[in-house]
Amino acid sequence: MRKSHSKDFKVKVALEAIKNEMSIQELAQKFEILSNVVDKKQTHLI
Repeated sequence: MRKSHSKDFKVKVALEAIKNEMSIQELAQKFEILSNVVDKKQTHLI
């Protein structure tokens, strides 16, 4: 079953990804989502 994330959550993930303080894999673990979701959110924000 797919999770539906709020806009606030998506922005939070994207901003964390842009900071480059953690790898995409680490962010995926932190937010309990797949790494490709982190990459997609980062790309959409840029």
